[in-house]
Amino acid sequence: MADQEVLALAAHVHHKIDAASTFPRHYTGEVIVTLETGEILHHREAVNRGSADRPLSNAEIVAKYLDNACRTLTRDRAERVCAAVLGLDGAEAVDLANILSQPV
Repeated sequence: MADQEVLALAAHVHHKIDAASTFPRHYTGEVIVTLETGEILHHREAVNRGSADRPLSNAEIVAKYLDNACRTLTRDRAERVCAAVLGLDGAEAVDLANILSQPV
Protein backbone atom coordinates (compact mmCIF):
# COMPACT_ATOMS: atom_id res chain seq x y z
CA MET A 1 0.00 0.00 0.00
CA ALA A 2 1.38 3.32 -1.04
CA ASP A 3 -1.55 5.64 -0.28
CA GLN A 4 -0.17 8.00 2.34
CA GLU A 5 -3.63 8.97 3.63
CA VAL A 6 -4.49 5.32 4.25
CA LEU A 7 -1.14 4.69 5.90
CA ALA A 8 -1.57 7.73 8.14
CA LEU A 9 -5.01 6.53 9.21
CA ALA A 10 -3.72 2.99 9.76
CA ALA A 11 -1.08 4.36 12.14
CA HIS A 12 -3.92 5.37 14.46
CA VAL A 13 -5.54 1.91 14.48
CA HIS A 14 -4.91 -0.35 17.45
CA HIS A 15 -6.38 -3.64 18.57
CA LYS A 16 -6.70 -5.61 21.74
CA ILE A 17 -8.10 -8.98 22.72
CA ASP A 18 -11.78 -8.83 23.61
CA ALA A 19 -12.21 -10.37 27.06
CA ALA A 20 -16.00 -10.46 26.51
CA SER A 21 -15.71 -12.49 23.30
CA THR A 22 -17.84 -15.62 22.95
CA PHE A 23 -15.44 -17.10 20.36
CA PRO A 24 -15.63 -19.71 18.88
CA ARG A 25 -19.44 -19.63 19.05
CA HIS A 26 -19.50 -16.07 17.69
CA TYR A 27 -16.97 -13.85 15.98
CA THR A 28 -17.63 -10.77 18.07
CA GLY A 29 -16.11 -7.42 17.41
CA GLU A 30 -16.20 -3.81 18.41
CA VAL A 31 -15.01 -0.61 16.82
CA ILE A 32 -14.26 2.40 18.99
CA VAL A 33 -13.43 5.70 17.33
CA THR A 34 -12.17 8.71 19.26
CA LEU A 35 -12.73 11.93 17.33
CA GLU A 36 -10.42 14.93 17.52
CA THR A 37 -13.12 16.62 19.64
CA GLY A 38 -12.74 13.84 22.21
CA GLU A 39 -16.14 12.38 21.39
CA ILE A 40 -16.12 8.57 21.40
CA LEU A 41 -18.19 6.57 18.94
CA HIS A 42 -18.53 2.80 19.22
CA HIS A 43 -20.38 -0.13 17.73
CA ARG A 44 -20.32 -3.74 18.91
CA GLU A 45 -21.42 -6.86 17.08
CA ALA A 46 -22.02 -9.46 19.78
CA VAL A 47 -23.37 -12.05 17.36
CA ASN A 48 -21.91 -12.13 13.86
CA ARG A 49 -24.01 -12.47 10.74
CA GLY A 50 -23.83 -15.99 9.43
CA SER A 51 -23.65 -17.66 12.84
CA ALA A 52 -26.29 -20.19 13.90
CA ASP A 53 -27.81 -17.47 16.08
CA ARG A 54 -27.99 -14.96 13.21
CA PRO A 55 -28.13 -16.99 9.98
CA LEU A 56 -27.94 -15.58 6.49
CA SER A 57 -30.74 -16.20 4.01
CA ASN A 58 -29.96 -18.10 0.81
CA ALA A 59 -30.19 -14.82 -1.12
CA GLU A 60 -27.69 -13.17 1.25
CA ILE A 61 -25.26 -16.08 0.83
CA VAL A 62 -25.47 -15.82 -2.97
CA ALA A 63 -25.03 -12.03 -2.82
CA LYS A 64 -21.98 -12.41 -0.57
CA TYR A 65 -20.51 -15.06 -2.87
CA LEU A 66 -21.02 -12.85 -5.94
CA ASP A 67 -19.52 -9.80 -4.21
CA ASN A 68 -16.39 -11.79 -3.40
CA ALA A 69 -16.16 -13.85 -6.60
CA CYS A 70 -16.48 -10.75 -8.81
CA ARG A 71 -13.23 -9.46 -7.35
CA THR A 72 -11.40 -12.00 -9.53
CA LEU A 73 -14.01 -13.36 -11.95
CA THR A 74 -16.24 -11.59 -14.41
CA ARG A 75 -19.86 -11.34 -13.27
CA ASP A 76 -20.87 -13.84 -15.96
CA ARG A 77 -18.31 -16.43 -14.83
CA ALA A 78 -19.17 -15.93 -11.17
CA GLU A 79 -22.85 -16.45 -11.95
CA ARG A 80 -22.07 -19.63 -13.95
CA VAL A 81 -20.05 -21.05 -11.04
CA CYS A 82 -22.86 -20.12 -8.66
CA ALA A 83 -25.45 -21.84 -10.84
CA ALA A 84 -23.27 -24.95 -11.10
CA VAL A 85 -22.77 -25.15 -7.35
CA LEU A 86 -26.44 -24.56 -6.60
CA GLY A 87 -27.32 -27.27 -9.11
CA LEU A 88 -25.02 -29.92 -7.60
CA ASP A 89 -27.88 -31.87 -6.03
CA GLY A 90 -29.38 -32.60 -9.44
CA ALA A 91 -26.17 -32.91 -11.42
CA GLU A 92 -24.30 -36.06 -12.30
CA ALA A 93 -21.06 -34.10 -12.72
CA VAL A 94 -19.88 -30.51 -12.82
CA ASP A 95 -16.78 -29.40 -14.70
CA LEU A 96 -15.83 -26.10 -13.09
CA ALA A 97 -12.66 -25.88 -15.17
CA ASN A 98 -14.82 -25.96 -18.30
CA ILE A 99 -17.21 -23.37 -16.88
CA LEU A 100 -14.33 -21.04 -16.02
CA SER A 101 -12.63 -21.48 -19.39
CA GLN A 102 -15.71 -20.67 -21.48
CA PRO A 103 -15.56 -17.29 -23.21
CA VAL A 104 -17.55 -14.50 -21.64
